[in-house]
Amino acid sequence: MIPKKASVTNKGKSQSMEPEKPPPPLGPMTVESKGCVTTAIHAKASSKQNAVTDLTAKAESWRLQLQFEP
Repeated sequence: MIPKKASVTNKGKSQSMEPEKPPPPLGPMTVESKGCVTTAIHAKASSKQNAVTDLTAKAESWRLQLQFEP
């Protein structure tokens, strides 16, 4: 008896018609497709001001001014 070959599904067809999505960022800083740098900042809702205090190739520092309400 001769074994049957496994049939190939979707032969010659694309699996998905949607464009590929970029992988999720590995850290808080990402570079967009246009070359812009985006930084994600997660701060408390009561913060009134923030500023970049230091930016190096390895890290960035932020200063947050918080207002606490009792």
